[in-house]
Amino acid sequence: MANKSNRSSNPDQKRICIGFIYLLLFFISLTMLFFLCKLVFWDNIDSWNWPKVFGRAFFVLSFSLLGISFRAFKWSTIGTVPPCRAYFLEYPIIVIVSSVFIFSLSSSIPIVGESFLFYTFSAPLSIVAGFSGYDALRLVNLK
Repeated sequence: MANKSNRSSNPDQKRICIGFIYLLLFFISLTMLFFLCKLVFWDNIDSWNWPKVFGRAFFVLSFSLLGISFRAFKWSTIGTVPPCRAYFLEYPIIVIVSSVFIFSLSSSIPIVGESFLFYTFSAPLSIVAGFSGYDALRLVNLK
C-alpha cells in the first residue's frame, strides 16, 4: 500500500523524459516546416504540389507528437505499464495512422482542404488523436 501511494506522488522519470523527447520533436518538426518548407503555408492554396502535400501531412504529424507528449506528462504520475514499449513502438504507429486519416479527412472537405482552415481544423484533431488514440484502439479491441 505504501508503495502505491509513493508511486502516485512521485512522477515516473522515464515518462517525463519521453514527454520532453516528443515535445522536442514537435518543436523541431515545426521549425523544419517554417524554415525549409515556407511554401507550405504561404503558397497559393489552389495549387496542389508534392512539397505542399508533404508539408501539410508533416504538419498533422507534428501536432500528433504534441499530443503524445501531453499524454506522457499526464501519465507520469499514474502510469502502471512500462513506458518504453508503448511510447516507442505502439504510440508512433497509432499516431502515423491517425495523422494520415486526419490529413485525408481534412484534405477531402473542400472548404477546409482548399483554404487555410486546414491548419486550424487539423491541429486540434491531431493533438486529440495523439493524446487519446491509444485509448480508442483499446476500446475497439475490447469488443
